[in-house]
Amino acid sequence: MIYLIGKILAFIAVALIVGWLLGSAWYRTQLRRSNDRYTQLQAEFDTTHQSQQDLLLSKERGLLRESHRRRELESAVEEEVAGRTLAEQRTQALEKSLDREARSVQKLDAELRTLRESHQKTMSRLREMEENETADPRIAAALKDAVERLEEELSVARSQAMQLESELRTARGRTEAAESERLELRIRIESGLAEREDLQRRIRLLEDGGRVRMRTIAQPSPATRITAPLAERLSLGQAAAVLLDERPNRVDDLTQITGIGRKLEKMLNGLGIWQLEQLASLSPEQICWVDEKPSFRGRIHRENWVGQAGTMVAIRGTISAPDVT
Repeated sequence: MIYLIGKILAFIAVALIVGWLLGSAWYRTQLRRSNDRYTQLQAEFDTTHQSQQDLLLSKERGLLRESHRRRELESAVEEEVAGRTLAEQRTQALEKSLDREARSVQKLDAELRTLRESHQKTMSRLREMEENETADPRIAAALKDAVERLEEELSVARSQAMQLESELRTARGRTEAAESERLELRIRIESGLAEREDLQRRIRLLEDGGRVRMRTIAQPSPATRITAPLAERLSLGQAAAVLLDERPNRVDDLTQITGIGRKLEKMLNGLGIWQLEQLASLSPEQICWVDEKPSFRGRIHRENWVGQAGTMVAIRGTISAPDVT
């Protein structure tokens, strides 16, 4: 009887030892698989996140270049407008000068006509007196002197008229050049305004694209969507994370996330974030709200807390529901 009991106890002990060995082997296998899965997920996440960060940085640099180009263009447009204003002022001054010169020319023309008429009358009278033999020599000499003076005055008037006509032609040439310059300036300004509108449109597109990329980075990358429950929790159409007013029964160690220390963990708890699932499912609006806090200052985006939390939730879901087949 004692022998039989000993046999049974020995069998039970052997069974327990074998079961413990099998269980340990199975647990080590699952742990190794989980570690491999975590390493793979982390590598994929790092690669995807780095590429997204590089893309965002490149676009931001492009946006800065476009912004500098826009400021340069606006300065050029302002200079063009100032130049056009100056050209218009010069044109107006030239037009006023032309009006004065035109009136002066008209006045001189009238004087010339008067002089010609007087000269013609004097010459006619002189011929009449020369034909008349009884003409008084003194009167004839006086008339001759008067004719000579009139001819001198007429010559001076003609010289003045020719000089005025030359100045008039020069002024008209300057006016035409100023008008041509004004038209050219107007064309350049209109072209600059069109280019500025195009740049503003491109900048708005870049800014909108930057906001979309920030929302994409705030969400888990495709490499982290491994299990169906995780995909449901982290889908882009999900509702915002529920922030808890009180401490829940299960509290996760948020310091597992790179970049979160005890101080930041307490601050997150104060905001109602106690669990990794909450951190992984933060909406873009909630991420911006948390990032605005002085102690965070963009660290959620920069260190990708949401992606890290999603990876840890995926690994925890894999370990807690092992495949024993």
